[in-house]
Amino acid sequence: MQITQAQTAQGTLAWQELPPEEKTQRISILEGLIDDYRTLHRGKADHSRLAELLLELGQLYARSYQIKASQQSLSKALQLFRAVGDRLGEANTLQAIGDVQQFRKELDPALQSYQQALQLFRAVGDRLGEANT
Repeated sequence: MQITQAQTAQGTLAWQELPPEEKTQRISILEGLIDDYRTLHRGKADHSRLAELLLELGQLYARSYQIKASQQSLSKALQLFRAVGDRLGEANTLQAIGDVQQFRKELDPALQSYQQALQLFRAVGDRLGEANT
């Protein structure tokens, strides 16, 4: 599990260019980790880690063209980040939601998600997140 957590900590860059078979395997690993966290959740730290896993899974689903699954995962991540007060996680999730909306040609909702993310990035002083958004 530590190896998987280390790979997960690398985030999007670790799987961005993977072939489809490896993305599918990575999805299975993340789904398993998420099930474990849901079963064993004990506190705020577990909720934060679960939210991070859901965000990564949502992004991976999007890159694998599993849009409905991506939206569901990102929505759950957003709820958790808000529940634990992680504004940076919330901003990253809103940006990912905007990316999915843009892919679906839902341009007005995408713009709203990006604007919300931008406000949060500015509020927490994340200049790179602000620039990327």
